[in-house]
Amino acid sequence: MSSQSLYQELEEQTCPLTGHKYLQNLKNLSEIITWPSVQKSLNPTFGRRWFPNYWDSNLEKRIPGARKVIAILFRTGQSKTIETLLSEDLTDADLPLFQKGADLQSDSRDKVFMSFRTWEPGTVDHFLNQQWLVLEPSMRLDSATAINLRLEGQCALSSAFSACVEVTKDEKSTASVYRATVRPEFHGFDERSGNVYVAVKKFEQRHIDFFVKERDVLKAIQEKGISNPHLIKHLAICEEVPCIIFPWAGGGDLGEYWQRESPKTPDEFLWSLRQMVGLTDALKDLHGGKCRHGDLKPANILYFTENGVGVLKIADVGVSRVHDQATALRKGMTTTSASTKVYEGPEVNAKMPRSRRYDCWSMGCIILEFVLWLLYDFKAIESFLAVRLSEWHGYYRLITNAQNIEPLDNTEVHPAVYEAMEFLRKDPRCVGTALEALVNLVDKKLLMIKPEHRLEAVDLHQRLQVILRDAENNPSYLVKADQLAPPAPPIFSQPPLSFYSDQGSTFQ
Repeated sequence: MSSQSLYQELEEQTCPLTGHKYLQNLKNLSEIITWPSVQKSLNPTFGRRWFPNYWDSNLEKRIPGARKVIAILFRTGQSKTIETLLSEDLTDADLPLFQKGADLQSDSRDKVFMSFRTWEPGTVDHFLNQQWLVLEPSMRLDSATAINLRLEGQCALSSAFSACVEVTKDEKSTASVYRATVRPEFHGFDERSGNVYVAVKKFEQRHIDFFVKERDVLKAIQEKGISNPHLIKHLAICEEVPCIIFPWAGGGDLGEYWQRESPKTPDEFLWSLRQMVGLTDALKDLHGGKCRHGDLKPANILYFTENGVGVLKIADVGVSRVHDQATALRKGMTTTSASTKVYEGPEVNAKMPRSRRYDCWSMGCIILEFVLWLLYDFKAIESFLAVRLSEWHGYYRLITNAQNIEPLDNTEVHPAVYEAMEFLRKDPRCVGTALEALVNLVDKKLLMIKPEHRLEAVDLHQRLQVILRDAENNPSYLVKADQLAPPAPPIFSQPPLSFYSDQGSTFQ
């Protein structure tokens, strides 16, 4: 292989995350940079011509440890200097090199390479720039411990991935999400199930405040030792990009799962109930660590498959708050402007301080929609949203003629919510079952206008555990599967709102 053809083999591409360039076939350098390919570029000396095996034996031994160095030299048109630089013991472990006077130095091994003195200054600069094409991030992802990922210089993050594709981009969003396939040498996950994918959440520089907020909350959760199988854990945080790396949710979010699946068996009903218990357990742990999520909704609950079983996990803590004292005892308003209005509690409109019971209102909305999906389908959820005629189609509404004496006096649970719960309770499949118990729990203990009347997460979790235990001990308590489904009432059979259909998701 000639120097020219070898140069062409070392193709570069641009990292979509950093904008820096890197060699796209770095993982194949051992096949590209070989002794025969290097030999062709060496100076034809007398010793090399007459005693090739003896003359180059030491140089040949150095090739495996200096393939990246050699790639840079080919890229810069300096392949004739391979022999000189490798004789100075320049290896891949010395990269990156930095200028030190007239010489180049390796910080990692405290070595100086004086051969660069004979190079033109522009060629030296070219070498220093081109070296970043072959330098990969120092990263090993695993589920045990999240890492703080540091990128030196112009290192391209996506060189650690065999593929990195943008999957969501919303002009109104603060971040874009990329689906990346992690190369085996950069992770410690079990590969027996196939490729390892991660979600890279990249924040725009103009939205750096959102990155800082989510980073700080994730670090606080980590430092507090909050760990729950139903709470997503980040894998890495990188300040230089800036981005946060998470496990990839192959099943999408809860709203997408509802849209895609339709429960048919008691086992699927039982799985759903277990997931509700798990989600409230995660919420309990968050609240126990004095952290409020602040934006619970189906779009922020992700579906993972673990050991062949689906698991729902709370995600997107970017609008979370970590408090050092009980919020209910503080004066002033805690704002979470990014909260989705459909699932927000009435405290928002009243401009009241938000306690951690704010999340329990949102969880009540989600549990009610879970029951609605179990007994009917996804279209019923969309219909239920459409009939809640208000500015934001939430679970509460404002009373225009109310006397505004105290905060929340002008607020009530939307009548359509009561109507929906009444229809669910009368459904013959629901009467006297765990599903009816869920509806009653939402009605009497969660969708309460005044926060102090709502259950705390720890109490909610305990009550759901009791419902789950009774359903596991008595399968007939879960759902009356022998009863026929009644025709869907009008409240569950309206056409979806065109606005949400155009947006592609009811839950965003």
